[in-house]
Amino acid sequence: MPLRLGAIALPIGLLLLARKMPSPLAAFRRANALSPETARKPATLNLPAWSIEDWQRKGLIVPTGDGRYYLDPARDRARRLRWTIAMTAAAALTAPLALWIVL
Repeated sequence: MPLRLGAIALPIGLLLLARKMPSPLAAFRRANALSPETARKPATLNLPAWSIEDWQRKGLIVPTGDGRYYLDPARDRARRLRWTIAMTAAAALTAPLALWIVL
């Protein structure tokens, strides 16, 4: 029985751990850098330049051309909505399996 619970708890724990990791997107949100006028340099947010490269490629963090960046709020909302839908669907699909394993 404990092995079955571990098979459920480990993936959930890893997902929760990944969710708690600091994100450069959250730093831009906290600084209210959501437009070209309020754009900030990564160094002022205590972020290394390499930490925003992936998000810039995806179009979530937009450069202004003078070393400052801002978070595109529309794309960020869409990304968060997709994440919420995916996690809700995953929970709905795996809950019956988890119950079957435990019981």
